[in-house]
Amino acid sequence: MSGCLIAVMVLAALVVVGVILVAIGAWRVMSSPEGKKIARVIGEGSKMAEEARTAPGTKELRKAGCQEAMVFDPARMGDLIREIADAGPPKGDPSKEPRMIVCQVGPLGTPPTCDRLAATYVGAAQPTTPFHVTVQTQGGSKPRCAQAYTATGARAATPSAGDEPDEP
Repeated sequence: MSGCLIAVMVLAALVVVGVILVAIGAWRVMSSPEGKKIARVIGEGSKMAEEARTAPGTKELRKAGCQEAMVFDPARMGDLIREIADAGPPKGDPSKEPRMIVCQVGPLGTPPTCDRLAATYVGAAQPTTPFHVTVQTQGGSKPRCAQAYTATGARAATPSAGDEPDEP
C-alpha cells in the first residue's frame, strides 16, 4: 500500500469515529430532560410560526401589500415563552391579550399603512379581541408603523408603548 492510501484510510476512520461520537453525544443530549425540552420548544415554535403564517386573514394581508404576513396568538406565544423560561403560571388571561399582526415588506415600493391592514384584517378574519399591527421593512431597524386596534378595527384609545403614527 502506498503512503497516500494509508493516510486516506486513517482519515476516513477518524471521520467515521467522529460521526459516531457526535451521534452518541446528540442522542445523550436529546434523551436528557433538557434535550427533550429543547426539541419540544423547537417543534412548538415551528408549529406556532406555521400557524401564524396560515392564520385567518394572512392571505388577504399579503394581497394588501405584505410580502410576509403573520398573526400570532398571544396564548400560544405565552405557552412557548413559559416553556422556555420556566416562568410558572401565566399572569393575567393570555386570551385577552391582543393578537400580534406582523407585516413584512420588501425594501422597494410603498408599504401598506397599519390602518389599511387593520381594516383588511377585520374584513377577512372578523376578530373578537383587540389586535396590534406592525409593518416592518426587510432589513429595517425601525417599524414603518405600529398601532393597537380594537376588535372592530378602530385605533385603540390607549396606544401600546412604542406605537407610532403611520408614515406616509
